[in-house]
Amino acid sequence: MTRFPGVHRRPDSGIYQFGLRAPEDLRAHFPGGWAIRTSLKTADLREANTQAKALQAEWSARFEALRTGKPRPIDMPVLRHRLFEQWERAIARLDETYSRVPGKNRETRAHGLQCQIDELRQCLSKGVLPEWLEDGAQKYGDATAPEIVTEYGGHQLMLLEVMHEALTDERRTFPLRVQYTQQRRNLMGLNAAPQALPQPQASQQPVAPANGKKISDAYDAWVAIRQAPERTQQTYKRHADQFIALMGDPPLHTVNRTMGIAFRDKLQAWAIENGRTATTADNILVSLRALFNVARDRGWLTSNPLERLSVEIGGKESEGREPWTKDELGLIFSDPVWTQHAIPIDKKAGKEAAYWIPLIACYTGARLTEIAQLWTDDVATEPGKETFEFRADAQRDQKLKNSGSWRAVPMHPELIRLGFCDYVQSLPKGSLFPHLPKEGKNGAGGQFGKWFGSFKSAKGFTSPAKSFHSFRHLVATELRLAGATDAQADAITGHAGNGVGRQVYAATIRRKAEQLRNVIELLEFPTKQIPPSSHRKR
Repeated sequence: MTRFPGVHRRPDSGIYQFGLRAPEDLRAHFPGGWAIRTSLKTADLREANTQAKALQAEWSARFEALRTGKPRPIDMPVLRHRLFEQWERAIARLDETYSRVPGKNRETRAHGLQCQIDELRQCLSKGVLPEWLEDGAQKYGDATAPEIVTEYGGHQLMLLEVMHEALTDERRTFPLRVQYTQQRRNLMGLNAAPQALPQPQASQQPVAPANGKKISDAYDAWVAIRQAPERTQQTYKRHADQFIALMGDPPLHTVNRTMGIAFRDKLQAWAIENGRTATTADNILVSLRALFNVARDRGWLTSNPLERLSVEIGGKESEGREPWTKDELGLIFSDPVWTQHAIPIDKKAGKEAAYWIPLIACYTGARLTEIAQLWTDDVATEPGKETFEFRADAQRDQKLKNSGSWRAVPMHPELIRLGFCDYVQSLPKGSLFPHLPKEGKNGAGGQFGKWFGSFKSAKGFTSPAKSFHSFRHLVATELRLAGATDAQADAITGHAGNGVGRQVYAATIRRKAEQLRNVIELLEFPTKQIPPSSHRKR
């Protein structure tokens, strides 16, 4: 069988590809010269030719639209039908595929998916698609068109979320989603292949939206259609409640663009006043935009009032926090807890945890919860390769603030001198601090934080600006003062500003940490008065 023009296979793959160069008169619109280069995801030439013919026809229409200056209308029923078919194919094989993935690889893949989810949500909040989705979106129309960004981007977000759930759902409820697929198809009215619908004439007036529907109705409709993971449903419900709290739960048909902008402004003010990041506020807009899309599709409003809106400014993460000074550290570590190894009797201190957790924070900048939830195998003690790994593991109830927080940090020589590796090796596999009580908010970290709050107040540090988090600010500040780059400091502290690019090497994260060993050694604090383990009282 002859290949359709543009259909080809790479030398190392049996899967057919399709490429189409832009016409000479339109090259200015396509800097790389290619209009589309994409995988057809099939090894069958007949199927590849069929797909290529459809793409050729679609791009011919787009080229004509560019020449005439008239945007090609997007057939939304066709778009949704094609996206749903992609959903059906994916959901039928996800659980079977991921159920065979080994435990360690599951963690790595889940982390990579979470990085993609975070990046996609951030892009959608700004009304754009990430570069790695643009080629796929171009199959359906202009990848920059608001309708494509919203529908295709939202669809891909849902796929990533269910893929993540397939890897992390211990209860194995994910297979039930296969049973829900036909139900969703019925709800969306997609049982029959869509016919090309005539475009409305300019003189036609939009249908008046139904009265009385609220954001809660849009949420219920979204749940019925999407059948999202439980955690995602809870997030969207919380974001819908945020809209009600700020806007007073108006009927949807009254929510216009002006009100959408007003909500965005109130949301930004809320983020600033409550010390929330712009990303956190943007995520709320992403969720609500999806709910408004459902409402629009059902005729409850005529357009999405949040289209292309985003929050640019949030509250400062470090607002109200101050780093410890070296003199203050000297006072803290001169306490008998460290100089005499006098273990506090307060159960919240967690026995040995009282000694080690502040020292680890001082020489890593890690968050309290990250340290308190460490397991013995999260610490490498091999001479010359001593390393901490801060990671998420649902089976161990280990959580991170964000995906960028998964990192490995070289162990500072001072911790080695004090005998931390000996301490780790003395424990059986399990929690690094087995005596920390884990009940209550934030688990072991929350209980220890209460003890440390009382401890630092007893030492004279009563200001809220001085807290356990001050260790984190201290490390970030001292690293930069000592000459570390922002990227190096962010890599050590797991700061949210380090971006998605640094997160791709989770499988080799400990090996990559060796590049930071010279950087961590830039930290110098007054802990020399603390005797090593061989001199401590037992």
